[in-house]
Amino acid sequence: MKKIIIVSAMFLSTSIFAFDKAAYTKIAKETVKEALSGKVSNIDALIKKQETLVKLGIAGCKKYLKSHSDSRTPAAVTEKKALELVIANADKMKKSSLEKIEENWHDGGVFKKNGVKINEIDHMGEVNSLADTVIHAATSYLALVEYKKQPNKDHLDQVKDELSEVLEHIKHIK
Repeated sequence: MKKIIIVSAMFLSTSIFAFDKAAYTKIAKETVKEALSGKVSNIDALIKKQETLVKLGIAGCKKYLKSHSDSRTPAAVTEKKALELVIANADKMKKSSLEKIEENWHDGGVFKKNGVKINEIDHMGEVNSLADTVIHAATSYLALVEYKKQPNKDHLDQVKDELSEVLEHIKHIK
């Protein structure tokens, strides 16, 4: 019962967000610009923006799943499972560490543990690009949380790298 309530609450908290590619792009570019400047004027506001990016990414994943719900090919099943894992674990990603998110998501650990052959999904395709809107935003979130604790240019560099990569991926989302 507890799991159902948590999942329902998670769905409700992201269902008010629609995937807005333009808004995602704008926020990501603003974050990259601030990271490049080396001076973060309001770290809490910048962290909050990453939370918004994660929510927008989740909305994009859900929209994709809904519009492709009839697909039953082996590739579609793999893609569906990958996006479902990203959606279900987005909050856990933000509670992780930079090392764990790298191992579990960027290196594919969670996908492998759940039988998802992530290498069979086109790296620059729409599904991987949608997953990255969540994974890279969550990583950026973690890097900014670390930066808040102890300002270090390396954390800002990571934010720039994460979101610059996702800005390339977002071009592949319809």
